[in-house]
Formats: sequence, structure tokens, C-alpha cells
Amino acid sequence: MPYYFEDEHVRVVHAAMLSGIPLPDQREAILCGTTRGERELAALFPDSHWYEHYTDVKPVVFGHHVTGRNR
Repeated sequence: MPYYFEDEHVRVVHAAMLSGIPLPDQREAILCGTTRGERELAALFPDSHWYEHYTDVKPVVFGHHVTGRNR
């Protein structure tokens, strides 16, 4: 199954995405929430979560977020 869905109203991603990058161009590790993807997001946003920086007009719904110390 794909890690994302998009229609004219909403984007749905398995785990995360970065604003300003079309869904087909997103890194798979970020979309699916692998440990590597979570580390990349932590490096980009060390003191917050990716969704706090989401600025695209279309709303995004995501399925999960890794919590705890072992990201």
C-alpha cells in the first residue's frame, strides 16, 4: 500500500512529510516513519515536531508519531 493519499481537500500520510515538497518527491523513510526518517526529522526540527512546521495550505492527516527516548 502507498504511504500517502491526496485529493483536492486533504493529504494523508502514514507518518510524516515536509512542507513544500510534493508527496511523490518526499523521502520514503520520512513518509513511512522509519528510524532513519525520524532521525532526519529530529535533525531538521531538534526542539519540535515536523507538524509544528507544516505550512502548506492543504491540511495533512498523519497516522502515527514515534514517542519516547528511543527515536
